[in-house]
Amino acid sequence: MNYPVPPQGRPISDSGQLVLGPFPVTRGDRGTRPVPTRATVFSGGSGDFQQLDRLPTYWQAGRYSHRYDVDLSDHRVSWQEQLESATPGFRFHATMHAIWRVADPAMVVRRGVNDSAAGDAVVRQELNAVLRNGTRRFPVQQDAQVQQYLESSYGGKELPLAQHGLTVASLILHVGFSAETESIVKAPTLQNVELDQLQGRLVIEQALQEGQAKLLGLRAEVIKAAASQDNGLLVYLIAQNQGDMRSILQEASNQAQLDNDRKLALFNSLVEQKYIQPADVQEMWQTLMRTPTGQAGLHALPGAVPPALPTVTLPPQPAAPPAPWELAPPAPATPIAPAPGTAPAPGAAPVTGPVNGNVTGQRPVGQHRPKPGDGSR
Repeated sequence: MNYPVPPQGRPISDSGQLVLGPFPVTRGDRGTRPVPTRATVFSGGSGDFQQLDRLPTYWQAGRYSHRYDVDLSDHRVSWQEQLESATPGFRFHATMHAIWRVADPAMVVRRGVNDSAAGDAVVRQELNAVLRNGTRRFPVQQDAQVQQYLESSYGGKELPLAQHGLTVASLILHVGFSAETESIVKAPTLQNVELDQLQGRLVIEQALQEGQAKLLGLRAEVIKAAASQDNGLLVYLIAQNQGDMRSILQEASNQAQLDNDRKLALFNSLVEQKYIQPADVQEMWQTLMRTPTGQAGLHALPGAVPPALPTVTLPPQPAAPPAPWELAPPAPATPIAPAPGTAPAPGAAPVTGPVNGNVTGQRPVGQHRPKPGDGSR
């Protein structure tokens, strides 16, 4: 800690004597002329003390009985003190450096502050009392706040001690702890710091867990909403992995998880949501609609020219269903009466089946069309 610097032009006194005297005053010996570093104080018979800026005249000398020479130089003093705190049983450890001087020589003589040691004692006593009034406001843990408060209130300022005739020209101080107090005070502080750090980590972890749970909940809601729509889950999967869209569509097609209608709806949804760019429309459509027989379903693409249909071999068709009369027993034959005025054709067999057996109107090969009025066929 550096000592305060005295004002320019003011020397620091190395002498331990502050007041010289008393010296008798006579008309022939009125003392020496005052100088900036020394004042002369005169006393009368009534015990009053008076500082004169110049020597009394020949006739004025009769008023005084004694004179005193008082040192006006600056003096240094340093000390350490335990200052009370707001925490019972604990004190601040303060180190102080002060520069002081005589401000009222007559008061110094009257109070009997005759040497620098007495002046140092007065300065220490008065400053300790002043500083204690400030430190009592702070708990012992707030040493930094105490330091700031004392420096702003008393550091670098002139502090008059008028009742003693002195003034403190400059004060430098440092507030801290004693070794014993520091070990006691800082131990709980370190524990509190560690506890605060632990609590902070727990808060962060809890916030991360809550965020992850919230994110999972949102994802579940999105997936649930997607599942309620046609191809919603597949669209959601593609939206989350757009770079793998081709492989996702190929896998879905290969596993036959989508029929043609659902594929068409999925494709339209991807186009509407612009997951498929115009340049990739045909390629993605072919990827999605590829079937073992080739490009089936390409004709559903808007604006696309349908390709040539592949050759398909039809499976054998099942036989026609049996006629009703083949399932029921045949009914007795009923002779058909010839038309009026005609006779039945000789050798004609009765008709036992439906009369419309030849529904095409064609005549059998080798038979002539009958003439009107002819009973033959």
